[in-house]
Amino acid sequence: MKITASVLISLILLVSGKASGENLSPNSVTAADVYGQLQKAVDLTKLRLREYRVQGTTPLRSSSLATRKLIFEPGSTLFIPDDLLDSPIYLLADEIELQGDANIAWGKRDETMPPPSRLKAPDGVWGRGEGANGTDGAPGQAGNVGFPGRSGPSLIIFAKKIGPTPGHLKIDLSGEAGGPGGRGQDGGRGGDGARGVSASQSLFDCKRGPGAGGNGGNGGDGGPAGPGGSGGAGGDLLLVGLEPDDVTKLQVTSEGGKGGPRGEVGAPGQPGAGGSEGELALPYCGSAHRLGQPGRPGSPSREQSADGVAGPDGRLQVVAPDDPVIDAIFGPN
Repeated sequence: MKITASVLISLILLVSGKASGENLSPNSVTAADVYGQLQKAVDLTKLRLREYRVQGTTPLRSSSLATRKLIFEPGSTLFIPDDLLDSPIYLLADEIELQGDANIAWGKRDETMPPPSRLKAPDGVWGRGEGANGTDGAPGQAGNVGFPGRSGPSLIIFAKKIGPTPGHLKIDLSGEAGGPGGRGQDGGRGGDGARGVSASQSLFDCKRGPGAGGNGGNGGDGGPAGPGGSGGAGGDLLLVGLEPDDVTKLQVTSEGGKGGPRGEVGAPGQPGAGGSEGELALPYCGSAHRLGQPGRPGSPSREQSADGVAGPDGRLQVVAPDDPVIDAIFGPN
């Protein structure tokens, strides 16, 4: 979901009742709807710094930052570290000063490694008696599910104005893409056939020729590809207090992460070899050329694994700048 400035402005106008003939947007909220967050803001005003400057990449040290003036230097980034992702981030500032284009971002990974591959499926067992057939190799199991993408952080901004300075504030709350699925398990190799029964002769002739070797076991089918991991959810954004003209300086992205691609299928198992004919007994019992037949190789999996599901987009909530709670937070003009 790409949240454009026009969408934000229309939401604020709807909440404040300035767009006639329109119903309230589902994303529009009043102070009563977000009472808990607003109470947190009132508490933060008691701890406001005089000024907080964002230079280069500046990591947040806690989940809340309250200051009278929040200054972003050109090209700077206010960075949300991993250890703060489990709780909403509160930013409260009487004024946000943009000295140029700046960013609010988190440590979203561009790529996620696939999960570990499974070990090869068990091989078949060789023939356990003279002329016995080898058993089939085990079929491979499906690959592991891809790792899910992490969800973007939730951000709550209380601000009365963005100073008349150039630049835009880019806020990226989008979720991570899911990881690729794991490789399917390789099929097991078929067991080898056993050697045939030995020949037997008397002093004058052959009593029993060499027996046929056992057939080799079939290779196991390759395992299906692992499903892709689900994408992370986009983070939510709550804006409180900004005028529509100031909102145009925000560029917010909070789309859900894409689902990960399915993995690769496992390799089919190799066939077991046929057993040799039994031991000869010369001179009367020669070779009968009765070798066991090799097994069949396994087949690739025909099962279609699914790609991961995309994460849901983040929500946008806006409290209009003329709501009485603004005075409760920042004080009257």
